[in-house]
Order: sequence, then structure tokens, then C-alpha cells
Amino acid sequence: MPNPLAITLRASAAATAGGTGTSVDLGDRTYVQLTLDVTAFTTGPLVVYVETSLLGGEWLPAGQFEAVGGVVNRTLTVPTAGRWLRVRWTLSAGSVTFAVTGTAHQL
Repeated sequence: MPNPLAITLRASAAATAGGTGTSVDLGDRTYVQLTLDVTAFTTGPLVVYVETSLLGGEWLPAGQFEAVGGVVNRTLTVPTAGRWLRVRWTLSAGSVTFAVTGTAHQL
């Protein structure tokens, strides 16, 4: 797959509540492979949603990682992303340290 773009939707940091990560401009890349890396976990669960947008305004669901209840490393493929991509997460209790990174490709 030519011209991959390394992306960080959320740098590794602690969270004690839900939130939204950085939106990333994928340009003309539409195939995305992501990794959720949870390195510390006290309670939860943590649910991470991937959202996409054509113009960076109206966000639509693009995928979701399986709910997390501990330290894990998971992958997710988004086969048809719009120009922009971001993550949003929910956390019902406790704290968790995690990152979401990956690569975007032209097909």
C-alpha cells in the first residue's frame, strides 16, 4: 500500500473520564489500521469509538474497539474512512492510561 501516513489519534496519557482525541487529516487515504494500547487500568470499562468526517465537522461512526477491562493491546481496521478521523471514549469509573495510533493508506 503506497504512501502510508503515521497517525496519532490519542497520545499515551491518563484519563479519568470520557473525552475526544485529536482529529487527523488523512488527505486521500481511506484505509486505516489502528492500535489501542492500554498500559494502566484501575477500573472501567473503557470503550473507544472511532469517528470519521468528510469536512471535519459532522462526525459519523467508523468503528469501535471491544470494551476494555484491563491492560491490553488491540487492533482495529477502518476500511473506508473519510478525510478526517478521531477517537472518542467513555470511561465509567477509575482511571486508565492509553494511546491510539496507527497508519492510514491509499488503496
